[in-house]
Amino acid sequence: MAGKITSKIKSASQENTVGVIAAVIILLIILLVGVIAIKISTGNKKSNKVETVQESRPYDLVGNAESNSVTVYVERGITADENHYSISMTVSADNRTIRVMKGYQNVEDKSEGLPNNIEAYRTFLQALDRYNFTSWREDKSGYGWREACPAQKGYRFILRDQATEQFNRWYAFCNSVRYGGYGGKVNYVYTLFKNQFPNYGEVTSGITL
Repeated sequence: MAGKITSKIKSASQENTVGVIAAVIILLIILLVGVIAIKISTGNKKSNKVETVQESRPYDLVGNAESNSVTVYVERGITADENHYSISMTVSADNRTIRVMKGYQNVEDKSEGLPNNIEAYRTFLQALDRYNFTSWREDKSGYGWREACPAQKGYRFILRDQATEQFNRWYAFCNSVRYGGYGGKVNYVYTLFKNQFPNYGEVTSGITL
């Protein structure tokens, strides 16, 4: 009788031991799965951070001189179509073009095209870079570029690489307030563009912006 009781106790003890071992193994598996999931999640976050950093890297203005072009566009404040004028200047490694346009449909009134070379263009881009040509700022005003300062001239600054537009921001200033997402030094940048065209005064003669 005592032997049977002892045998049952041993059997129950063995079953309990097996149960404890099984529970420990299951717990370890759960912990292992949890650790793997955390590592995967962390890896994804790191990957996303890398992508974000890469996307936010500034465009290499001078380094891509052979394929890009830069444009500044300025137009008069809101007037009758007959009195509305705008000026566009585009510079690339091969060409410099200035256009005077009339009306809101930008009908060309006068223009001049000049050749360019890569050395001169790189020097020009370095100067633009010095004055933060591709800098931007946050504008929370909610105004569009023609409505922000309707009585004043407005500017657009554009960068293209081949057929892709890399940068397009506008600027207007009135009542001591700056509007638009352009963050560069407007007057300096515009002067640099003007200086690319020896006949700027002749091409734009009679135009008041």
